[in-house]
Amino acid sequence: MGVVLMLCVSMLVFSCKDDDEPAPVPVTPDPPVVELPDPTISAVNPASGATGTVVTITGTNFRSPASLHTVTFNGVAAVIKSGTSTQLTVEVPDKAGDGKIVLTVDGKTIEGPAFDYLESYRVSTFAGSSQGMSDGTGASAQFYDPWDIAIDANGVMYVTDYDSHQIRKITPDGVVSTFAGSTAGFADGTGTAAQFNGPTAITTDAAGNVYVTEDVNHAIRKITPDGVVTTIAGNGKDGDNDGPVEIAKFGKPSGIAVDADGNLYIGDVNNHRIRKISPDGIVTTFAGSTAGYADGMGTAAQFNGPTGLKIDAEGNLYVADSYGHRIRKITAAGEVTTLAGNGSAGYADGAAADAQFNEPWNVAVRADGAVLVADYLNHRIRMIAPDGTVTTVAGTGTAGNADGIGAAASFNEPGSLAIDAAGNVYVTDNRNFRIRKLILE
Repeated sequence: MGVVLMLCVSMLVFSCKDDDEPAPVPVTPDPPVVELPDPTISAVNPASGATGTVVTITGTNFRSPASLHTVTFNGVAAVIKSGTSTQLTVEVPDKAGDGKIVLTVDGKTIEGPAFDYLESYRVSTFAGSSQGMSDGTGASAQFYDPWDIAIDANGVMYVTDYDSHQIRKITPDGVVSTFAGSTAGFADGTGTAAQFNGPTAITTDAAGNVYVTEDVNHAIRKITPDGVVTTIAGNGKDGDNDGPVEIAKFGKPSGIAVDADGNLYIGDVNNHRIRKISPDGIVTTFAGSTAGYADGMGTAAQFNGPTGLKIDAEGNLYVADSYGHRIRKITAAGEVTTLAGNGSAGYADGAAADAQFNEPWNVAVRADGAVLVADYLNHRIRMIAPDGTVTTVAGTGTAGNADGIGAAASFNEPGSLAIDAAGNVYVTDNRNFRIRKLILE
């Protein structure tokens, strides 16, 4: 009986203990993971553009907010401006280069079409302000009519200040001083004791000598690094004589370049010719004859008001055929061809033969072979790619004075340009009385 009683008590105790334990909580299964559909890209507009161009990417299944996406152009991250489920607007980044647009979201990467990146330049003001004649640094300096610019091996710039009849010098830090010249006249001498009348084109040689053309004095002048000015050729009278420099004559010379052998090439505007001055002082006609348009060898070719000249590493001469509205190329052997321009004054980018310029005044040759053009009356800087395609890299086409990238910048009759060792471009902005600096984006 005692055993039975104890067993009942034990069962009662265990039964009470089980009743005190909480009932198990039912397990609710996790909600199913919804797999979002992959985004797609169906269109990109525009399909080409420069830094800062706003591009619309159209597709499906884009996420919200737009900041969840990453968009790259040729591997360079773009700024995402806004977005919906079917469109994203992004800004082309600096120095993107040609390549595919790639979108990444939720760990997924979607390739879009290739984007044609158009090079452009960031434009700033390097020196000068209002019209005047003041030395100084940067914007504290003044120019009267900056016409042409050349850069020596040390990065020092020389500028022909046409209506002030002086040659100005600018250090890489932007310090402007007067290198040579004073009032209008025709006198050799040192520094400001010398006189010029309408200095137009300018160049430098490997020894640091500076060479200047004058369209009023019809002369070619030389300035040593110490500022000593002498007359190389021309006697102050308009003419067209080849021969020793003592008897040679020019007609409004407005372009100049020097080759590795010390030969000078002159854009002889009124004579519509390219003249050559050898180191031993003999003047010859290198190319051109009467005013007109014709490609060919030497004097079989024709120009119409050739102005700015530049020589590339292979000895080819590039000519701004200003009144012919073309850019011409002359080989070292004297063969003249047309690089770009259809001969009609106007504005058109595109294939070389269809492009239009309006009194292109000077050129510069980049290390990659592209030719930059100061398109004077179009108020733009143009580029001729090695394949002949002409594009606009800076300027709006309307005279103005604004810094900025590409078409956001404006010029007022850009006359000339030069490229330094780092690839930066310097432009004489004639009617803005400034030197502008262009950095490639």
